[in-house]
Amino acid sequence: MLSRWLPVSILAALAACGGRVDDERASPVAVEHSARFSGFWMLEEEAVRGGYSGAIFELDPGGALALRHGFASSGSVEALGRVFKDSVSCGFAAAWRSEGDGVLVVDGTCSDGVGREIRIQLTNEPSTNTRGASALIVSVGRESGWERRGFGWKMSKCVSEQACLSKWR
Repeated sequence: MLSRWLPVSILAALAACGGRVDDERASPVAVEHSARFSGFWMLEEEAVRGGYSGAIFELDPGGALALRHGFASSGSVEALGRVFKDSVSCGFAAAWRSEGDGVLVVDGTCSDGVGREIRIQLTNEPSTNTRGASALIVSVGRESGWERRGFGWKMSKCVSEQACLSKWR
């Protein structure tokens, strides 16, 4: 008698779970890498007292991020692109993704050992990327209140690595 009700019980349990056996193994959310952000980018920082720092980053279409070149009139190249809150600072790590065409999300490594995502919104239309845009820090680790030091960042997309390097000459 029990064996006759077992298939009915299984069907009832499946119906209660939405009819799928693998509901707990939901497919991963697709990670977006907008073409707007793929390629070579020059990040420029103006520092206090007329100092200047710049870096060229490559954002691979697959999500890898690498520092290719850097120049700092004062301080270190490693300090480029860092954001600060209280006594913690975070800089770019080795991966990126996007949220649409407006927000660049960079994996960050932070001075307190906690990894955080750095969300950066560019203030321009994508068609004007090569002319440069101000970069606004939306959040770091989903927290607001993080800031850049100095007078801010300007990000410009280059058609090639050589094109970025020629802007320094």
